[in-house]
Amino acid sequence: MALVSELSRRDHLGIPGSELDGGITIQDSPQEVIRKISQADARAIQSTAERLDVANFLATVDAWEKAEKIGLIGVASSGYVVMDLQLKLNRLGKN
Repeated sequence: MALVSELSRRDHLGIPGSELDGGITIQDSPQEVIRKISQADARAIQSTAERLDVANFLATVDAWEKAEKIGLIGVASSGYVVMDLQLKLNRLGKN
């Protein structure tokens, strides 16, 4: 649905729709779209792992383990991510 919406928006604004974000084109098959998305996700995970400061990560985990309460803030769609994290933290006994 998002792809159709984006194509409609581009058409309405007169923007050529041959090339969409992530290198996905209108001509791509469903299999090609899936391949491109999975490769982009894999690159994002690898990039994150390469840039991750392990000392800061461990310090953050330690702070979360010691915290009596954890404050979470989410606005708009990130609010759903925060609610999901809240449920997971509740299962771990964190407030």
